[in-house]
Amino acid sequence: MGVLGGEVRAQGSLAELVAEVAAELIGSRLGTQQDAESAIEHALGRIAGPLGGDGAYFLRDARRPSDVVFVEWVKDRPGRREPERVPLSEDGERWWAKHLAEGAPVRIEDVASLAADDPSSADVGPVMTSLGVASLLLVPLHRHPRFTGFVGLVSSEPGIPCGPEAPSLLRIAGECFMGALQQADATAELTDARLELEHRNQDLERSNEDLERFAYAAAHDLKAPLARIEMALAGAPSSEHAEELLTIARRSAARMRRLIEDLLAYASVGAGSGAVEPVDLDAVLTDVLSDLAPSLSARGVTVERSPLPTVMGRRAALGQLLQNVIGNSVKFARTDVDPVVHIGATGSEDGVTIRVADNGIGIEPAHRSLVFGVFARLHGDDRYPGSGIGLATCTKVATRHGGRIWADDGIDGGIGINVWLPRRAT
Repeated sequence: MGVLGGEVRAQGSLAELVAEVAAELIGSRLGTQQDAESAIEHALGRIAGPLGGDGAYFLRDARRPSDVVFVEWVKDRPGRREPERVPLSEDGERWWAKHLAEGAPVRIEDVASLAADDPSSADVGPVMTSLGVASLLLVPLHRHPRFTGFVGLVSSEPGIPCGPEAPSLLRIAGECFMGALQQADATAELTDARLELEHRNQDLERSNEDLERFAYAAAHDLKAPLARIEMALAGAPSSEHAEELLTIARRSAARMRRLIEDLLAYASVGAGSGAVEPVDLDAVLTDVLSDLAPSLSARGVTVERSPLPTVMGRRAALGQLLQNVIGNSVKFARTDVDPVVHIGATGSEDGVTIRVADNGIGIEPAHRSLVFGVFARLHGDDRYPGSGIGLATCTKVATRHGGRIWADDGIDGGIGINVWLPRRAT
């Protein structure tokens, strides 16, 4: 009775230990997967020692590699490490898969004798021996909708000393580990959802601001040209003023057409603007400069270009971006100097920055963030014709590609427009 009573007390102590570990995991606030893995490693150490193991392992397997979790505890060697990857033959993998699929605990008293007992496990023993494992107990966990896994207890000596209660206790602990990881996954997903919601709210706020500006422009810029045409025609005293009236009408109609076309270009960014593909920006720049050749020649603009990289994106939209930025440099060139536009790029591991710098009239630092808004204009239409939508379209193109755009000092008082684009599509 004394020996039996001691065994019962030992089993009761182990059960209490597992229950305590489970309660700690359930009650812990595991904000990240790293928090969960640290808690699991600590729990493995608390359980493995009383069960007589020199090491313990937990694996959560999944279809997505990012969801796979492996935690190891080894006696007298604190801290986790990446396990040694020793390749198994196809027979060895099938041997493990067969036992795990059956769902029953696998207890091996001496891995060196595996091949003699079961020829299909020919290389399992040598592999385990090379990892310092002489005996082991492997407990598959219940299958979850997304995950499978196991908890393992190993010993560096033959005859793993754990008792018959070990498999059920390890299975209980393993299910708690699964629950802790699912809790961490849920917390991470909630954080991602919150960030996504914040980004969408910011996009919505920007869209509302654009709509407000659009409503204001529709009430003034779109109606003003037509009003001028109607007033001029209504007040015409005789046919001798017909040519002057027609000139006014043509100029106003041309401004209205330009505004509408720019609005359509702005609205079309991201909607049916081509598939995402590798875009050779250097080739796109060559096409853009060819299209702008007449205006470049007329203003005597010198273009200095450096090679541009290839990025993932929509070719038509990126071409529109380059054309708008370079076109602005031509439009806002100074009359007292020879206009120069420099186009180049710098790269990093994550993305590339395209820079278009000129020696034009420049923009005051206080106004540089304003020019990227819809209908933002710093000069009158009589001096610098335009709709105030060109750089807003560039902003939209950059944003839709996961990038950003900003202005800084250019050449000799001019302006520099910078566009950062990620190397991978977003």
